[in-house]
Amino acid sequence: MSVSPPFQHTNNHGIANVLLRVPAPTYFHIAIGCLAFLIGSVYPPHACFAQTSESPQWKLAEGDQFEVTFVQESKTSTDVDGRATVIDSSTVLSMEWEVTAVDAKSNFVIQQTISNIAVSVGNPALPATAIKFDTLKKEKVSRESKKIRTQMKPLIGLKFAVTMSPRGEIISVEPHAETVDTLRTLPDSLQLQELYSEKGLKDLFGAAAIVLPSGELKPGQTWEDSEPVETAFGRFTRNRIYKYQESKSESQPNSKFAEFSIEATMAPIAASGESSSGGESSSGGEPKPTLVSFSESGKMQLDIEGGYFVSSQTNSTTRTTAPYREKTIDSTVESSIKMSIEKK
Repeated sequence: MSVSPPFQHTNNHGIANVLLRVPAPTYFHIAIGCLAFLIGSVYPPHACFAQTSESPQWKLAEGDQFEVTFVQESKTSTDVDGRATVIDSSTVLSMEWEVTAVDAKSNFVIQQTISNIAVSVGNPALPATAIKFDTLKKEKVSRESKKIRTQMKPLIGLKFAVTMSPRGEIISVEPHAETVDTLRTLPDSLQLQELYSEKGLKDLFGAAAIVLPSGELKPGQTWEDSEPVETAFGRFTRNRIYKYQESKSESQPNSKFAEFSIEATMAPIAASGESSSGGESSSGGEPKPTLVSFSESGKMQLDIEGGYFVSSQTNSTTRTTAPYREKTIDSTVESSIKMSIEKK
C-alpha cells in the first residue's frame, strides 16, 4: 500500500488540505474527505522481474468469497498563531468480494459490493459538532450527520467487476449498469464521481495488495522504484523501498506468509523558476500549502498457500504550512490505514 492521499491525485487533497479551506465548524466536506482519504490512499506500486512459478501470487478460484474491510484513522493537528485545533477521524469501508470467473492465464474477475460505510469526524473539544454515522444503523444522529448518511446510503449495494492478474495488476474495472445510474443521481457536493471512475476504482482494488514481483523472491530481498506524481503541493518524485520476508502467524501456525514491508518518501521536482513544494497561489487566488515533510511505512501479509493478501497496515505523517492573512497555519496529519481480507 502506497503513500497517503495528498500524493495520489491533484483533486484528492486529503484531510489537511480540506481543513485549510473549510470553516472549522463545518465537517461536511471533511467527512467526504475521509472517504476519499480511505479509497484514494492506496495505489499499486510496480516492479519488474522475470516470471517464475515460485513467486508469491494471488491464486483464486471461481466461487471464492471474501469479506474486505478498510479502516482509516487520522489525527490532524493545526496550529494558528499558537492556538491548536485537533480533528480526529475514523472511516470504515466494508465490502464483499466474489470471484465470478478465472481464465486460462489465471486472471480472475472479482465482483465487489459495497456493504457499509461508517464515518466519525470531529474536534474532541466540540463533540456536538462532530459528523458521525453508520449507513447500516438507524441510530439517532445529528442533523448534519443524518444528511450525509442519507446522501451516501445509495452507495450501499453498488457492484463493480474488476479483472486482476495473479500478480495483482488491475486489468479492467467495469461498474454494473445500475451502479452507473446510481452514481449519476448523487449530489455533486459528495465528489464521488471521480472516486468511482475507472481510475478511482483501480485505486480501490489496488489497496488489496502491491503488484507483486514476477521473479523468484528470496527472504531478505529488497527492491526500489520511483515515479513522478502531481500533488496539492506541487510535483514530486515518490520513492519506495520494498523488502520481502517469510513469516508465520500464532493463530495459524501451519500457514506460511509472504510479508512485504514498504518505506516511502517524497522528493520535490522543481521546474525552472518555480517552487516545487507549494506556496504559490492556486487558481482561486488562495496560497497553496507547502509540504514540510512526509514519511510512510507499512507491511502487507500474503497467505502463500491460500493465495491472497490477508492484511496490511500503513502509517504516515504529513506536515504542511500555509500563509493565512498575517499568520501561518501549520498542520500535521498522522494517519493509519488498515486492510483485512477474510475468506468465507
